[in-house]
Formats: sequence, structure tokens, C-alpha cells
Amino acid sequence: MKLRLLFLTILCALLFGCKDDEDKEIPVTKDTFAQTVWEGTAEYTSSRGTKKGVDIYREPVLVEFYSSSKGIVVAENTDTEAVETEFTYSIDGKILTIKFYTATQSEKFLVTKYTKKELQMASYGEVTAIYYLHRKH
Repeated sequence: MKLRLLFLTILCALLFGCKDDEDKEIPVTKDTFAQTVWEGTAEYTSSRGTKKGVDIYREPVLVEFYSSSKGIVVAENTDTEAVETEFTYSIDGKILTIKFYTATQSEKFLVTKYTKKELQMASYGEVTAIYYLHRKH
């Protein structure tokens, strides 16, 4: 009887006591971003140029961080073909600064969630951009 109780206690501890490391927040660093691929949705919100006051546009995206300073984003705009844009990036705390090769200025993103399998980041300005990404590789 005691052996069964001990076995059940150990079994319960194994099944319910272990927290999934995949959902645990991890530090935002260049090293943890390097050589990762993420896919998901980019959501853009603008309060200009609409009758209702808010315009929301969503598109599928793929973001790949080649190294600790370079990457590429592939946006699958439904109006045109997929657009690939390379970028350089740096990280300061939870601020991810991206400089797209096609742009003259950098864009700052606040990393709001970063786990082994999920990345969410947002850029707030005239147009708000929020990326909801899941790790692909």
C-alpha cells in the first residue's frame, strides 16, 4: 500500500509539477535572436485617412535573424508579390532597433513577449505595427 502511494505521488509530481520551458520568458539578446526563423502576422493600425478613424491591415510575415546583427523580413502582401527586405538590428534591453536597407531611418520595436516558441514586438508611431510570431526554426 505504501509503495502504491509513493508511486502515485511521484507520478503526480512528474505530470503536474514540471513547468514547460517553452513558455518561459527568456532574455532579449542578440545571441538568442541569431539564427532563428519566425513566422506569423504583422498587424498595422493607422488613425489617418479613414472615415471610421482607425484602419487595420494584416499580412503574413516571415522574419529571419541571420546573425547577431543582420536579418530579412518577407511580407506576403495580398495586393502584390511577397516582398523581401534585408535589415540590420541592435538590441538595448527590450528595445529592438531595426534599420531596413530600403529605409533612411531606423524603426524601434518594443519586445513584449519572447519565449522559445513565441515572439511579439510592437512599434508605436503614426502607424502602429505589431508582430505576432511563432518560431519556425
